[in-house]
Amino acid sequence: MNHEIPYVSVNSVEAAKQCEKRLCELPAKFGILFVSVKAVPAMKGITTQFDITLGVVESLPESVGLSLVEEAIKAEIDTEKIGLNVTVIQGFPGAANSAK
Repeated sequence: MNHEIPYVSVNSVEAAKQCEKRLCELPAKFGILFVSVKAVPAMKGITTQFDITLGVVESLPESVGLSLVEEAIKAEIDTEKIGLNVTVIQGFPGAANSAK
């Protein structure tokens, strides 16, 4: 019986941070509201997938958000070897503050 549990290696955590930073550094004209990048735990810490959530302004089509992610992080992640599970969420700047 194998008792090994999936985990995320230090290198994968660092790669996720670099991807998140790169996406956050995109110019404001792209309408990025928020970004979340997480390495998916794997056996022996060898991550084969990253979960990426990108919040964008409502006027930005989902397909453009997907393209932004792929273009922005290609220097950080070899997308031939690592899968990207990208979710694009459209919203409004400051929407959380308007709920008060």
